Amino acid sequence: MKDQSFTSIEQQIKLLKSRGLKFRSEQAAAALLIKYGYYNIINGYKDNYVIKDQSDEYYKDGVTFEQIFSLFILDHNIRNTIMLIMLDVEEMLKTNAAYIIGEAFTSDYVKYSDIRNYKNIQRKNSKFSLQYVLSKFNEAYHSDRDPIKYHRDNYNNVPPWVLFKGLYLSTMVNYVRYFKAPEKEKMIHAVLAIKENSPVEPSLKKYFSDLLYLFSEYRNLCAHGGRVYNYQPSSSPIFDKDLLKNLKISKTEFNSIGRLTICLASWKDETPMLNLKRIVEKEISRHCLSFPEDKEYILTSMDIKNIPLFNIEGVVSQNDI
Repeated sequence: MKDQSFTSIEQQIKLLKSRGLKFRSEQAAAALLIKYGYYNIINGYKDNYVIKDQSDEYYKDGVTFEQIFSLFILDHNIRNTIMLIMLDVEEMLKTNAAYIIGEAFTSDYVKYSDIRNYKNIQRKNSKFSLQYVLSKFNEAYHSDRDPIKYHRDNYNNVPPWVLFKGLYLSTMVNYVRYFKAPEKEKMIHAVLAIKENSPVEPSLKKYFSDLLYLFSEYRNLCAHGGRVYNYQPSSSPIFDKDLLKNLKISKTEFNSIGRLTICLASWKDETPMLNLKRIVEKEISRHCLSFPEDKEYILTSMDIKNIPLFNIEGVVSQNDI
């Protein structure tokens, strides 16, 4: 087992130098290690830069601390943007769900929380059951947080557009799964970029559920500071052929940022996708301007090479300098 005892900043830099890592400025590196932490910078982003043997690891020739930190910043900035995107997506989901449910069952909490209004599908894990979702409704309804408390105390009711503010995205994702056909089809038409009044096939319903799980997965990853640029999500929506055709994409399966991008491209509001595209292009260009040798690794890790939405040619390459 490797030693996990405390080491000072000076000891950390000495260890990295003994493994072949170069420093342009040890003083600046020390300040960054204090600010962000050795574990977050080095352990999180060194994989592409080290050669490992059975007993130890060594950095490839020419690799610098600044190069690893630049990749850390790339991921840091993309993660922060994805978090904001997921918050917007969450708000859109809640707003449209509240409208559809209010229209179908009124804004009376007793009525729209009635289990009979939903498909009570049995789940192996009780935490994914309809009963569990509605128990979260009940917890939110009786919470002391405003504006929920204000509506409950003053109107003896909490309408869905207020109650949903007190629910987590994961709860909303599970909740929407239990919509009956009329409400689910309205929901799909409300948030996905599909033709108005077009039929909602079972495959589209499955895609919608998987897409929401993917969003929830990224929301949780970002909230806990996870690495995103090469993250491989477990949720794997099957993309519609027409969607891929419209995006001029021949490849049918994507991972990492590529998968998230295509899912966002199927969202009716294109702003989240454009925000992701913008930050990814900006951060790749920034990093590769100083470290062009990383371009192929980053593009492959993000799985965006076959997505024309991204201006890959605009990213500096080793031949451009």
